Amino acid sequence: MFNTAYEYADADSAVLSAELFRVYDEWKVKDDEKIRKEGVEYDHFRFPIYMYAMQATTPWYRFFIRYNPGDYLSDVKIPVLAINGTKDVMVNCRQNLGNVRKYLAHNRHVTTIALPGLNHLMLPCEKGTPDEYAKIKAPVSAEALDAISGWINDLFQD
Repeated sequence: MFNTAYEYADADSAVLSAELFRVYDEWKVKDDEKIRKEGVEYDHFRFPIYMYAMQATTPWYRFFIRYNPGDYLSDVKIPVLAINGTKDVMVNCRQNLGNVRKYLAHNRHVTTIALPGLNHLMLPCEKGTPDEYAKIKAPVSAEALDAISGWINDLFQD
């Protein structure tokens, strides 16, 4: 489905929608067979796939799926701080910080920090998954706040 949304992101909305639902219908036939064979009473996976097909036709998603930050980062000349939690499942920490360093290699004022045990919201977590967000009672990590304030303080001391 993702590949179809990417391939048809520039197409007319009706064409993109038709292609997504063609792929969805093909998948659904296979899923129905698997569910029948395994005797699963409720297929909870089907609805998120269907909703993806609906979301992928929106203007925001069509822009987002094709957006490449590398096309713009070469123009950034100001100091940059990039932080990621190591348990962030929304943005892969290692890959993201590596790309920041790669695409901002021309900029000598780039700092990247991987914060152990933090999720996408800079909260301490077990798994890092969004279903865990509401259960976390801790405030934003003091380590994250210290990293940000320390970077700002260092920036203005130079």
